[in-house]
Amino acid sequence: MKTSFDLIVIGSGPAGESGAAEAARMGKMVALIDSRIDLGGNCCHTGTLPSKTLRESSLALSHAIDHAFLPPISIHDDHPITMQDFTYRVRYVISREAARMRSLMERAGVQVFNGTARFLDDHTVELGGGTTEALRLTSDHLLIACGSRPLRPATIPFDGKQVFDSDEILTLERLPKSLIVVGGGVIGSEYATIFSNLSIPVQLVEGKNVHLPFIDQEIIAFLHREIAKRPLTLELGVAISSVALKDGQAQVVLANGRTLTAEAVLYASGRTSNADRLDIAKAGVACDQRSTIKVDKDYHTNVPHIAAAGDVIGFPALAATSWDQGRAAVRELFGKEGTDPQKILPYGIYTIPEISTVGVSESEARAAGTAVVVGRCEIGNTARGIISGDNGLLKLVFDRASRLLLGAHCIGARATDIIHITMMCIRLRGTITDLTDSVFNYPTVSDAIKSAALDALWQLDAKGQDG
Repeated sequence: MKTSFDLIVIGSGPAGESGAAEAARMGKMVALIDSRIDLGGNCCHTGTLPSKTLRESSLALSHAIDHAFLPPISIHDDHPITMQDFTYRVRYVISREAARMRSLMERAGVQVFNGTARFLDDHTVELGGGTTEALRLTSDHLLIACGSRPLRPATIPFDGKQVFDSDEILTLERLPKSLIVVGGGVIGSEYATIFSNLSIPVQLVEGKNVHLPFIDQEIIAFLHREIAKRPLTLELGVAISSVALKDGQAQVVLANGRTLTAEAVLYASGRTSNADRLDIAKAGVACDQRSTIKVDKDYHTNVPHIAAAGDVIGFPALAATSWDQGRAAVRELFGKEGTDPQKILPYGIYTIPEISTVGVSESEARAAGTAVVVGRCEIGNTARGIISGDNGLLKLVFDRASRLLLGAHCIGARATDIIHITMMCIRLRGTITDLTDSVFNYPTVSDAIKSAALDALWQLDAKGQDG
């Protein structure tokens, strides 16, 4: 068995997959190590794909996809939704994605090893604990892409039955009758809306005063109006003091003295890097207190021949950005031109309704002293929105002087899809008229882009500033 490689990749999530495939494409001998037998990493097995599949299941089970005008069904009806109903598609999606990646690695000639990787030095990794016999692998270059895991404070009584982290929530034996979600970040917000969409009462607790502060707050205000229609309450600006199980119920005591009670608790407040499981100090790689690996703009660590990408390096910790980072990191390792580290990155939050954003927000632009014009379109007023019963808001931020598109912010059905058009417009330095002069299929959700651009152009016309 070959044990010496041009590149060792630790972790088979999006960053590891793209890094291994890119190196193989360049003709390099690549080893890919993962602790799971099935490839795909947390993205496939516990994070991105399962949670997004549950979201689609929630929409389908509540008739929101095929019967947009019907209210969400209750799990307490005569024919209640079971956890098996809810997770059936998850199991199918995971198996398909894991098989896809296994096939990709085989076609690329990447040698896959199952087991736990630990550094012996900055060129040597010891492998054990899996289906592969214990052995040592060496390489001139390494990519660390081992991901992250939910933060589990010792004070939280996780039991996998009533108190869950965001990985364990997938193991629910049945849908809870009520739920408290601790942590109003992306993961917590997504699960809170997924469960409340099934008429399960949810209380979402977030210590910050502002919900999802990195998102344009006009979009968040729209989200709050939508979730107010469901059994979902927000507790913003209050920390938790304790979580306990008492009399068959889960109790969350808030710092202000109030006690919240529900059948189950999802603790989704923070994640921590898996680099601490690699004996990474033996490789000399620098990390912070949460084992997040420090990298430069080219994803190199302080050890020049070792790169890191994905969740293991921290923000933004998104599947799409991780995939891009892995590819760029490997290209830089082998002296090829990487990808633009300043590229325009879209963000997707799969709440119900979903949110997507790219570029700067209105408040960011104004804070930077930029005079802007903002075009808006209510998706519910478009022909496609009226047909499907979908609602939403698209907001485009333009530089008033140059008319360049600076940012786009969307909430509603297909928000994460239509944002890509605006991303390319920003990347190619497109203007208002580049959008207003384009022809969009009709009726479509993306036609809202043209409507929002026309709204901005009409505002300029009204001020006599149109050329």
